[in-house]
Amino acid sequence: MKLINGAPLLLAALAFGCGSSGGGKPCNSSADCPIDQICNLGDCGTNSSGGGTGNGGGIGGGTGNGGGTGNGGGIGNGGGSGTGGGTNCTDNDGDGVLSCGTMAMNGVAGTADCDDNTASVHPGAIEQANGVDDDCDGLIDDHLDCKDFDMDGFPYCASGGATEMCNGMQVTCDCNDNIAQVGPNAVEDPTNTIDDNCNGQTDEMPASCDSTATGNTAADFAKAIGLCNFVTGSTAIGNAAARSIRANFGDNFHKLEGDKMAMLSSGDAVDQNDNASYQPQPGTQFMTSEPHPFYTPPPAGCGSAQNNPVANDVSEVDLTIHVPQNAQGFTFNFVFFSSEYPEWVCTDYNDRFIVLSNSAALDPTNPSLAGQCKGGVCNISFDSNGHPVTVNNGFFTECDGTGCTKPASYLSKTGYSDTCSSPQQQCVGDHSDSTGQAVGGSTGWLGTTAPVKPNETLTLKFIVLDEGDFQLDSSALIDNFKWVLTPVTVPMTVVPPGLN
Repeated sequence: MKLINGAPLLLAALAFGCGSSGGGKPCNSSADCPIDQICNLGDCGTNSSGGGTGNGGGIGGGTGNGGGTGNGGGIGNGGGSGTGGGTNCTDNDGDGVLSCGTMAMNGVAGTADCDDNTASVHPGAIEQANGVDDDCDGLIDDHLDCKDFDMDGFPYCASGGATEMCNGMQVTCDCNDNIAQVGPNAVEDPTNTIDDNCNGQTDEMPASCDSTATGNTAADFAKAIGLCNFVTGSTAIGNAAARSIRANFGDNFHKLEGDKMAMLSSGDAVDQNDNASYQPQPGTQFMTSEPHPFYTPPPAGCGSAQNNPVANDVSEVDLTIHVPQNAQGFTFNFVFFSSEYPEWVCTDYNDRFIVLSNSAALDPTNPSLAGQCKGGVCNISFDSNGHPVTVNNGFFTECDGTGCTKPASYLSKTGYSDTCSSPQQQCVGDHSDSTGQAVGGSTGWLGTTAPVKPNETLTLKFIVLDEGDFQLDSSALIDNFKWVLTPVTVPMTVVPPGLN
């Protein structure tokens, strides 16, 4: 048998850490022991630093206060630090909880007593409003009934229920009042093993809600694009025929999420599968006008700025949204079509798709938003040159002509791929029948991401309008709205991989 300092290995091992001294008076707590001793794992012993006797913690092996060098046998019961080497296991306050074990993490108590001198303080104790961490979860005065410790708008409820009467009012309870990103107004993160939204489930995927979008109201629009909750108000502006909820548009554009997507148009929101005679050029003229919701001058050399810009045949949906308490941004996809291409490129005629946000997370002084913000609202969909979504921006690539990367034939049955010689088209302007060129084009699917502040109330406005006249329809498809749970600094619109 091997020896350590002349003692058998087996006996030396029994002297480590919190092991019983084997010779003290049996006890359940320190109250059962003589006044100069403490209870440690069922035996009374002295509270000395020594290494080999009493409840001594380390290997000992020296003389006096040995255990290595100096007072090396640890602290109190001969435990954690120094050369001696055991673990500091005590129950000085007699509350039945040892001072050794795991400590609190992220507002969750461990197994160790965080104050071994106060019997009322230990894991599992009831938190009091006393400036003390009574339950040893690392937080002071949390878990107080009807108090909102994490300031997320939902209080802790001692009853453990989903609702409770607090100060004479029925309130919705927080399932984790230590984390502001967790609560009934959160959106579930399917990757973090936490019940973010307090529905009793963990990491569930978001459910689609557009199966109930059966009309073309503003509420149907929100459901169709994938915004299933958090909408507290909705308004539609413009002719009802300029909005539609659909699964497909033409032969090659299909919903991205759920069963449906939304469509806005300055004319009829249809395709040639709905109406074989549909013709976006010259299009439908509703003959409605209103002040321009967000005018910006055309690019340099492309027409002149208007002094009193007017928006014609506006189709708009406004959504009031209570942002989830853990959201930091949102993203959605859209396609813009216009029959103003190609003959009205770089002119005063600029049909537009605009998305306006009044989020407090938008900083108008940020250079990335130059020219995009007015009166507390910002346009969040624009190209890398700051141009709004018109035939003049850099995204207009599904068309026939210079800069096009996909032929207009891809727009089959949308109406925007027809030529002037097509029976249903009545071309206007200087579009020549002899060119055989399509009467329109599109951007293909794009993706916009924009920032928000958690728990704020914001308004999003989705708008398609005719600018300069009432002729030649433009349209937009919108779908796949999702909340972003990671930081977003500025709005950005890009061509997402794999969608076109």
